Amino acid sequence: SSPPYPRSQAPVQSIFVVSSGSRSSAELLCLDTLAGNVARDSPVLYRVAGSGWATDEGDSYSVWLRNIQHEHPNVTVDSSLLDAPLTSILSHFRPSVSSCLRSAGQDASTSAAITLAAAGEGYLVVDDDATEAAANSLGLKCQDLRGETVSRVLTDEVIGNLSTRVIVFQDPKKSQFLADYAIFARAPALQYGNDTAAQQKLLDRSTGVGVCLGWGPENEYVTTCNQHGKYVHASDFNTNLALLSNTEPEAAAPQSAVDAPAPAQADYHSTGTAAGTAEQGDWRKQRKERGSAGHG
Repeated sequence: SSPPYPRSQAPVQSIFVVSSGSRSSAELLCLDTLAGNVARDSPVLYRVAGSGWATDEGDSYSVWLRNIQHEHPNVTVDSSLLDAPLTSILSHFRPSVSSCLRSAGQDASTSAAITLAAAGEGYLVVDDDATEAAANSLGLKCQDLRGETVSRVLTDEVIGNLSTRVIVFQDPKKSQFLADYAIFARAPALQYGNDTAAQQKLLDRSTGVGVCLGWGPENEYVTTCNQHGKYVHASDFNTNLALLSNTEPEAAAPQSAVDAPAPAQADYHSTGTAAGTAEQGDWRKQRKERGSAGHG
């Protein structure tokens, strides 16, 4: 069976770096949904922890960006939007978005909005008044989804546009992570165990070998996903997956290097990206640092 991961129309060719800095969770979510829409053609937006990404050794995403620069000299990296306000970033990519979906702020309606954006074309998710105002200032009209759930928006038309092989199980309180990949991959997004009707409907329509991204209560979560032909990536604090998964791999190593004994490595799942194994360790580290290592 082929891998469940979709590909962009074109691999990464240019990167606009954006600092997470002091941006709110709602602003990061909005930027993630923009990144997911753009990535369907070719990924462009990439988040780093701060403005000093060129020398930052503490932020793994800064390190990986420098690795991309080194390994792919034809990929341009542009810092002109690094600390730009949200309106400036949205304006730069205005042709890639058509409207916005207003959710209530890190609740079930946020999951519903991300799922609708994944099924649609050019939708931004705005999760508070400030991000809605930024979208409105560019002439984008927002559909109000406050009070909605994934079950209520999961019409036959919507579900028909969603992936049958990728599901993102993400707590909406962490919606600023993985939303880029959910929208890029047309993957439904919902909190595991929070909307059981939608969860069962989405798992039952799975086809082929698939993947569950995000996280949930470990034993139940892994068992349920496996029973439906899906393996699990513990990735609930992931950033930039839409771009990293569409970065061309390094050139093959010389034969002498291939023949050399390989050092022992941790048995982590690969995401199919240049940073696959490292990402798994980094996500685990982030969950532990944020006090969420014991998911169940």
